[in-house]
Order: sequence, then structure tokens, then C-alpha cells
Amino acid sequence: IIYLNWINHMRKEPSLVIKQLISERYNQAAAVFWAGSCARNQGNQASDLDLVIVFDTLTNAYREAFLYEEWPIDAFVHDEISLQYFFEESRCGNGISGLIHMVLYGQEITAPSPFSQRIKAIAKQFLQAGPQAWNQEKIDMERFLITDVLEDIIFSKSRAEQLASTAWLYEALAQFYFLAQTKWCASGKATVAYLKQDDPNLAEDFLQSFEQVFQSGETVNLKQLTQRILEPYGGLMGREFKAIAPAK
Repeated sequence: IIYLNWINHMRKEPSLVIKQLISERYNQAAAVFWAGSCARNQGNQASDLDLVIVFDTLTNAYREAFLYEEWPIDAFVHDEISLQYFFEESRCGNGISGLIHMVLYGQEITAPSPFSQRIKAIAKQFLQAGPQAWNQEKIDMERFLITDVLEDIIFSKSRAEQLASTAWLYEALAQFYFLAQTKWCASGKATVAYLKQDDPNLAEDFLQSFEQVFQSGETVNLKQLTQRILEPYGGLMGREFKAIAPAK
């Protein structure tokens, strides 16, 4: 902690560091967007600088992390085509809108231009369209998996198994809540932030229910929370379930 505080005290102001980095490493970039906690003035000594760096054209998109002027950098490097590809991958895949939000709501470090405004417009179109809707088969599959893991938590053979199952359910249940409604979701530390924005009361119940399991192993409220989230779609699954693989 002392080391991190020293580093934080000695580091340059982040926006100046980013501009210097762009001139040295990404001087051909057509647009640069700065997102994350530091961009919102909410960072701490462990925060990095999250950048989406967009070129006119690239052979391959890539992500790289490195230390620059004592700041951890997390750079997502794209061109317009690769951005649209990953936006579509998010839309049809996990429904996580992180990259879209970084472009749409990140601070624009380079001078605004027709190119950067087009990139933002594309991100806005994807955000407004939402993720691909789940059909009933997908909803039922997720209900089955969530119910199965909930039972593992309630009737766990050991504390270690209970904690592992609870950790899995934390993201899975929140993502079900969003994706079953065809809303963008999040993962990791952004999960609760999305819940708070969508339904503050549910977010509070969500946190308390999981904290009770993590702290004491108490599962009553977690079961009630899970039932509440699944109820509009048929509730907890019974023992009868069948999923058919695609034809060969």
C-alpha cells in the first residue's frame, strides 16, 4: 500500500500522460477515447488508464497492457471494421456492452472529427439496438443452470463448494436479469453498477443476499432473490429438462 501511494503521489496527471503516450506510440490514430474510473475522476492508486485507440485501418485489432510514466495502461486498439465486428460479437454473444460504452461515453482525447463522430454514432446504434433477444429455449437453459447451481449452494457438501458455486451464480444471475429482458449486461466489478442503475432496490437485495452466503453460508435470501428474478420467465426449474443439440 505504501508503494502504491508513493507511485500515485509521483505520477503525472493522467490526461497529460495519455496525450504524451499518443504522440509517442499511437501518433497515427484517428481517434482515442479514454474511459474507466480515472476518466470519471473516481480512480484510486490501483486504477489503470483504459483507452480505445482507433486507426483508419489495421491489419489486426489487438489489446495490450503495459506501464507508462508509472501508469498502468490498458489499450484496445482497433479500426472501424474491427470495432463493428466486436460490437456485433457482444450483441450476439455475451451481451456485455463494455467496449460500446467506452467508445460512446469515453472522453475524446484527440480532436473531434467526422471520423470520431461516425465511430460514436455506430456505438450508439448498437447500444440502442440492444443485445440479441433470447428465445424460450435459451431462457429455459439458463433457468435450469441457475436452479442447478442454487441447489448446489443450498445443499453444498462443503464450504469450499458453496463459495465456488456462489461466485458463479453472482454473475450468471445478474446477467440473466438483463439478457432475459434484452438489455445489455456487464461482468465483474461493473455488475452491481449496472444493477444499481437499472433497479436500485434490486441491487441492494442482490448485494445483501450474496454477502450473507459469502460471510455466513446463509442461503434463504439468495433463494428468494433467485426466485424473484426467474419468476417472470417460469421460476425455478423442476427436475424435468431437455435440451436438443443442433442437427448434424
